[in-house]
Amino acid sequence: ARPHFLQKNDNLDQLRSVDYINNRLHGKMISYYQEMKKQAQDYEIHFSDGKIIPAVDCVMMGGGGIIGPTVIAGDLRSADNFAMDLYDRPDWVKDLLSIISEKAIDWLNAAREIGGGKVAFCSSYLEGATFIGDDGTAQLSPKQYKEFALPALKKLAESIHNQGLKVIAHNCGQADHLIDLWTNEVGIDIYYGFSYLTNKNLIKEIMGGKVILIGGIDTVKLHGGKPADVREDVRQSLEVLKDCPGYIIMDGHNVAPGTPVENLNAMTDAAEEFGSF
Repeated sequence: ARPHFLQKNDNLDQLRSVDYINNRLHGKMISYYQEMKKQAQDYEIHFSDGKIIPAVDCVMMGGGGIIGPTVIAGDLRSADNFAMDLYDRPDWVKDLLSIISEKAIDWLNAAREIGGGKVAFCSSYLEGATFIGDDGTAQLSPKQYKEFALPALKKLAESIHNQGLKVIAHNCGQADHLIDLWTNEVGIDIYYGFSYLTNKNLIKEIMGGKVILIGGIDTVKLHGGKPADVREDVRQSLEVLKDCPGYIIMDGHNVAPGTPVENLNAMTDAAEEFGSF
């Protein structure tokens, strides 16, 4: 119901002045993490096999990634306004994305320091890697990507690599036009949750052996198909990507509500059946 942050007042000085580390949600995240660490010291986690671990070891600092500079820009401006900005005021967009990437680097570094090197992004524990998104790039042409998104993403990737960490990229949607750019321009190490709509042969050709691949299974078949449909989709995916070192079978991307457990089990069973060669 409220306007986007830069929708009514698009002066970027207000964005530059934002304390992206200690203010609002990030500030709360830090205080919640610190309180949870205190609370967890009084508990242990007991497993059925007799293993016991301190609960405090399972409390991770958020901040192991960002959703991507162009996604954040769309959140700040609204997606439709940002799309028009690419044409109406390109220099303003470049400045906006530069500010976002700089503040993202500050936040990612602070979160890792606060967490003692142990951070999480969503439900993933990321000790040696950082997630940089960026779904918004799938809506850009290669020319727009190079002009607008690439400088911000390269800045992020270089900062992460300079710390000896791996860079994780992501696209939920069809992204054939980005595969070469992610690989040879940004220099990513992991392509996480890539869409089942993206050409797997192209992924194999460009990313195979260079990038760890995670994803690719048809989420529509997972939700509305039958176990046999899912099994065949896994088989076909492995037929293409089996020669790519480190390929991991996963939905591509997001399991829709109501997805039958039988179909998820079929994906796991098929990965075991066809994944040994």
